[in-house]
Amino acid sequence: MERRAAVVQDAGDIVVIATARIDEATRAIAAGDVERARLLLGEIDGTKVDSRLPTLSRIDWRLNRAWISMQAGAYALAVRDFSSALDLAQETDNVDRQLIALTARFSERRSPTADSSAAEQHALSKALRSRRGGW
Repeated sequence: MERRAAVVQDAGDIVVIATARIDEATRAIAAGDVERARLLLGEIDGTKVDSRLPTLSRIDWRLNRAWISMQAGAYALAVRDFSSALDLAQETDNVDRQLIALTARFSERRSPTADSSAAEQHALSKALRSRRGGW
């Protein structure tokens, strides 16, 4: 993957580079290397590529940023990015990413308000019901 990104970078296609960096960051987070993920996403943060990315990459970018923020204790930023990822996932009916965003948002809250907790539980329940019968 890194070799592919290097070749594409030479060609100058920022969308492909950004997508590759987001995929690499996802794998780094899964492997527990949050610092590597932060560095990879830092390569594309500040670029104007977001609207040109495939929707799944846009969702994963936000989920990755949220996870990194949560690990750093920046809960407000994490909630913002989890919420943004959830909105995109709901717009595109991507149930898997909805579940990830909702589960992460719900688990990161130290002391959720009753209203937000109930709303999140309802959204999580709705996403799970729509997923019934097909994992």
